[in-house]
Formats: sequence, C-alpha cells, structure tokens
Amino acid sequence: MDKIGGFQKISKIKIARIILIYLLAGSLWIVITDIILGYMMNHKIEMYESQKGLFYVWITALLLYLLLRRFRLHILHLAYHDAFTDLPNSHIFYDTLQKRLDRKKTFSIIVIQISRFDEIMDAFGRTQSRDFLFIFAERLKSVLQSEEQLFLIDNSTYSIITNSEGVVELLHSIEEKMKKPIFFGGQEISLKIHMGFAHYPLNGIDADNQLNYAYRTLSYAKELGATFILGNPERVEDFKHKLFLENELNKSFETGQLTLHFQPKMSVSTHKITGMEALIRWNHPMLGRISPMEFIPIAEENGHIISMGRWILREACQYARRLQEEYSIYIPVSVNVSIKQLWQNDIVDTIQKVLDYTGLKPEYLILEITESMTMNPESALKILRQLKKLGVKLSIDDFGTGFSSLAYLKKFPIDELKIDKSFIRDILHEKYDQHIIKTIISMAHDLNMNVVAEGVESQGQFECLKNLKCDMIQGYYVSPPIPYEQLVQYLLMENVYVRG
Repeated sequence: MDKIGGFQKISKIKIARIILIYLLAGSLWIVITDIILGYMMNHKIEMYESQKGLFYVWITALLLYLLLRRFRLHILHLAYHDAFTDLPNSHIFYDTLQKRLDRKKTFSIIVIQISRFDEIMDAFGRTQSRDFLFIFAERLKSVLQSEEQLFLIDNSTYSIITNSEGVVELLHSIEEKMKKPIFFGGQEISLKIHMGFAHYPLNGIDADNQLNYAYRTLSYAKELGATFILGNPERVEDFKHKLFLENELNKSFETGQLTLHFQPKMSVSTHKITGMEALIRWNHPMLGRISPMEFIPIAEENGHIISMGRWILREACQYARRLQEEYSIYIPVSVNVSIKQLWQNDIVDTIQKVLDYTGLKPEYLILEITESMTMNPESALKILRQLKKLGVKLSIDDFGTGFSSLAYLKKFPIDELKIDKSFIRDILHEKYDQHIIKTIISMAHDLNMNVVAEGVESQGQFECLKNLKCDMIQGYYVSPPIPYEQLVQYLLMENVYVRG
C-alpha cells in the first residue's frame, strides 16, 4: 500500500467508526430514555415517539457523514497541496514518481529552481513572495500539456513528470517562457531559473537515483550559469567525481587521511637550508594520492578551507617546535593562508592561540598570502599590520601572477616575495622572464624584502637566479616535498643553521 492511499483508507475507516458509534449511541440513548421515562410515568411507551427519535438520529447521522466527508476531502487536499499555489506538493510528487517507476515505462522528471528567490523574499516578505510563486506556477502551467504534471516540492523548487520524447522541447519552451520579466510588487523582475532532468531508466531505476541525477544536472547548470545543460556526459561524470571528493574530504580529518609534507628553502649564497614550507597531502584509501590542485578548490568552494587552514597551521607549528626541541634545528615554517581565512574576524586570535598552544615563537612562522589580497588594499593593510604585531613574518606567494597594486605594496609590512614558478620554467630561454625576475628582485630589495624563487629544478636555473641576486630558492633542485621523518634526516645531513 502506498503512503497516500494508506492515509486515505485510514481516514475513511475513522469516519465510518464515528458514524457507527453515533448511530449506536443515539439509538441506544433513545430506547433507554423512553423505557425509563415510561416506567417513571407509569404508562406504556408510545412507539411512534421512539420511531420519531430514531428517525432524527439517522437523519443527523447522514448529515454528519456528509459534513465529515467534505471536511476529510478538504484536509486531504491541504495535506497534499501547497496552500498558495494549490499545486500538488512533495508527498504527491514522490507517490506519483513511484507509480511511474512501477509501470516500468520510460518517462522523465524535470527539477526547476528559481534563482535569487531568497532575495525576492527579503525584499517583498514571505506572504508577497508566495504570490510570486503563484504567478510563476501559472506561467509554467501555460507551457505544459494535459498529460504533464507539475508539482511544488520545495520553497522555490518545482518538478515536472513528463514523457521522455518531448523533454528537450519542453525545456526550451520553459526557458523561452521565462525570458519575459514578471511584473510584481510594482516593478518588473527578470527571471533566472536553473533546470535539471533525468530519464528513466537511463539515469536510474529508483526514485533516489532519478532525483539525485536531476539535482546534479541542476547544480551543474548553476555552476556554469546556464538554464540547463544537454548532453556532455563526461562533464556530468566529472561533476559526480567532484561531489564524491567533497563528501570524502569531509571525512578525511577524522580518518587521518590528511598529512603534511615539507619542502625546504635554500639560501642562494650559502647553500644552507633557511626555511621550509608546509604543504598538505591527501592519501585516499581507494583513490590513492589526490593532488592539492584538485581538492583545495573544492575546500575553498564549500568553506572547509577555514577548518583545513587551522589544522595545517597547528600541525606545521607543532612540527617546527619539535625540530627545535628534539634536534635544535631553528628554521621558520611557511604556511599558506587562504583569502577566506584572512577575512575571518578571528584570524589574529586564531594564530596567537596556535602559537601559545605549540610554544613556537612568532619569528619562526611565515604566513604566505596570495597577491590577490592586495586588490582590497585598505582592508588588507589593516589585517597585515595586526598580524605583524604578533611578530610573525609575511610573504606574498605566487608573486607576478595577480594584479597587485604596486603603489600599496610599498606600504604593506611584507618580509618576502615568492616569484611564481611560471617565470622560472623558461628562464634559461626567455629573456623577457629574466627581465621580469630581475625587476621583481630589484624592487623587493629596495623595499627591504627577501625574494624566493619557486619551482627551481636545474643547476642552470639556480646559476641564473644567483646572477640575478635572488635570495632563496625552492623546488626539486633542492628537495621535493617530503614527510617530517625524511625532513629531519635531510636537515641533519645538509648541516642547516642550528642553535643548540
């Protein structure tokens, strides 16, 4: 028995029970009262009086039945339809979807979301916004055929169950219909919608798979800023892989899949190791090593970069402190800090708490920020000055790839510039790259900043950077990123700056 059918059957049984109880109780009451009154008044019961009473009971029972039946139908309608648009709601949708699946005949579902509906609700209020949904629903109905069913399954999410043959034409018809603005609240509102769809049995044989696929294609359309996306199954599979990684990334902290590797930085003049950069690594139990280029953007997109950044900061400082306590190796550790982290109100307190917790002195922590932070120079300057007061050092990572304001750069309390590896790659063959690097180094030195060249892989690149007066290098020429245990052996072997 399906959920809705079961509820309707139960409500019918309840009404039948109410009427039956009323009939029995009413009839019994008339008979008993007539007997008692007749006995007390010492005369025989007049049969017509009893019959008249029973007639009244049956008439009122019939009226009660009709009233309860009408009330039941009204309650059922309210339970399974939206109060404002009068469209079937999610209960009817899921029931209808399951019935279509049980028939095992091809069909399609379309999921439609109104973009920026939250903004409309904020601007006009919840009640008026419901009127907007009604107008939108009426416009949707105008493009549907009689056999196509429309549902309101969420606050601003509609769904259509239709035959697969005409689904593409229907998507285009809806898109065309929604191009015309809606006049609402005294003004014209331009509509932007996103749609996803799924075909049975191509995209799944049960309700969950059908809906998951429809919502994934809707999310994919959102991501690309499109109304809907046709074809391109490879991109859909890429999106499915992205969703899988996002879910797995959420578990990675608890299961110990994330670790830190460290890449040493070497002084060009002394050939000694003068620092190290902490780099996160993800070793998945099924997929193996996953590149940071793949999972870092996901973390930035879903907001997990905040908690991830705190974890990296704490772990990096703990390892740097261990080097000092166990091996008397005193070199600073560099930690990448994302833009989202820097704009957190508690960023300064967070770093101070980590330093207090690990016991690492602030001069042994270098915070690497991206060049894009300088796009908002006034706010950036305020935050950087607060961080500088803690005693930590500040570095601009991937310098030369962004659009930083050089006018403001001289005002920032920056200690170090890291030249992006894209300039280092062809430094032996491209004179322009050499000129750019030379200019960056000269400017940085004039501003009392050290310069680190990233991505150095050969002796030739090293010699060229040495001639250009670069201060430090980082890359496979020195060492690849390595786990902490290997780092210790490397540092002891390379005779780094130590203080015992």
